[in-house]
Amino acid sequence: MPPVREQLLNPNLDNPIDSVLEFLDGIPDCLQEIFEYHEFIQICEDSMEPELFMGAFYEAKEVLQSELKLLRGLLQDERTRTHFLQRLASIGFTGQSLKMKAWILNQYDKARRRTREIYEEFMKNLRIFLKQLNVFLDSLSEVIPSLHAMKEVKDTGEIMIDAYTV
Repeated sequence: MPPVREQLLNPNLDNPIDSVLEFLDGIPDCLQEIFEYHEFIQICEDSMEPELFMGAFYEAKEVLQSELKLLRGLLQDERTRTHFLQRLASIGFTGQSLKMKAWILNQYDKARRRTREIYEEFMKNLRIFLKQLNVFLDSLSEVIPSLHAMKEVKDTGEIMIDAYTV
């Protein structure tokens, strides 16, 4: 299991690009922790072969990691960096908006981890966390299109959770 980060999204207002890139680096580990949880595996077994789902997850993880590596290289160019920062600002991922989003996501992520043993509360917090994460991934996928692959796997996991717990 990947290491647990103190904060999923650390709002560095002086450098929002690095904040977003570090956040995106952590998304696969966060989702992997959820997907490897025994309750999720049971949900997955009831809906499809867990290996099929996890195979899609690992594939999306590789695609995202490759895209982020490429993006980091492109961001060495100052004009590209400035344009990317403008794109982040246009979707509310700078300044106080970034700080607010980080606070919300981190609060639900902490609650999700803290309440894992209490199944019903865990599932409630997990649903809220995944819906909130979806808001961020939707916005960021406008700037980083390869994020769609990870988002689709996350959406599939969310559907399986809903189908299992309704």
